Order: sequence, then C-alpha cells, then structure tokens
Amino acid sequence: MRQIFDYSKEVKIKNQNTQYVILAILSFVIVPIINVGVTFAGGERPISTSLSRIAWPQGLFPLALFAGGLNFGLFLYGLYHILESGRYAKWFKKLLYAIAGFGVLIITVGLSIPAYYEPDDAHLTALRTAHTSLCAPGFFMPFFVLIFVAVTSYKRNLMQGLTETGILAFMLIICVYAITQANDKDSYCVTSAVSQILMLSSYSAAATIFTFLNNMIKDKNAPEIEA
Repeated sequence: MRQIFDYSKEVKIKNQNTQYVILAILSFVIVPIINVGVTFAGGERPISTSLSRIAWPQGLFPLALFAGGLNFGLFLYGLYHILESGRYAKWFKKLLYAIAGFGVLIITVGLSIPAYYEPDDAHLTALRTAHTSLCAPGFFMPFFVLIFVAVTSYKRNLMQGLTETGILAFMLIICVYAITQANDKDSYCVTSAVSQILMLSSYSAAATIFTFLNNMIKDKNAPEIEA
C-alpha cells in the first residue's frame, strides 16, 4: 500500500513564516473584502443576484472571472502549503492537485457559458443548464479536496483529524443553510451571491487553518529529529 506521507525529506518552504502571514491576510481579510465588493458590482442586492447573473445579464463577465480566479488561486496556494507542511507523498500531492485543478477547469468552462434566464427560449435554457451543470460541481470540488486532507490527518494525529473534521462539519452546516435560506424568493437565482462568496471564502480560510494545524500539532508518525 502506498504511503500517504513522505518523511524522507524535511519541510523546506522559502520564507515560510512570511508566506504564512501573506496566506492568512489574504484568506481572512483582503480576498473576503474583494468578494463582498464583487457581489455589489451589478447594482443589485447580493441576496437577489449571483455571480452568474453578474457575469452575463449584468455584463460583468471579466469581473466574475477575476473573482473566481482569485478565490480558486488562493485555495490552490493554501493547498500547496497544506501538502508541503504536512509532508505528503508526491503521488498524493498530484492526486489532490489534479482534483482541485479539475474543479477549476470545469467551473471556468461553466462560467464561460452564457447564463440567461429565458424560460421560453430553448437555446438559452440549454446554455444555462450546461452552465449550472458545470459550475455546481466545480464550486464543491475544493470541499472534497479538504475532506481528503482531513481524513489523512487522522494518520498524523487524532486530535488534528477531529479538529479538521469539526471545521468541515461547521463549514457544511453554514454553507447549506446559506444556500437554502440566503436567497430572494422573487429572484430566479437559486444560489445567491451571498452563499457563493461564503463558500469560496470558507475554502481558503479552511486551507489556511489546516496549514497552521500541520505546524502546531505534532505528527506522531514523523521520526524524531536528533539535536
């Protein structure tokens, strides 16, 4: 059976502490503020619109694409630090990068497909269906990646595994609540911009916390380093 962790090499991240500070500031301050700003860009209340509506009916596709790229880029940056600080084996890193990369690909393709709410237009309805069918799984792909990380953390330390599982459970509860309740019943947008930015912001925040846990909680399987 393949080993998930590789203890043959030491963790070497250039300017590690500085990068951790940058990761934290981006995840908890700068990017969430930008996300909030993007939801108001279309001139409607964030609870009544969505990133797709901002991109197409409101004509701000470059802005929506920028927001998606910023959030997924930050998540990949956080994932890099999780995998490096956690001393994961190369094959497992490739697996998680592939899953995350696939999520970025399908949501980018999905967002690029025009999404207009015209029930009487079969062509536009088909495009909107394709748009939703790709964007929806793409939105959740980072969560699946974090599940993989949390599950493997039980091998590092039981307390870390439980902590990360609790964080994911909390994320799931608040995101499901937001998706189902934080929307305008008079709007055709089933998932509001409020819910979408909450999900995107929570992914990078969780990745940052997981990185810090890798450094704060002892890996019980790692060999002792002799002085």
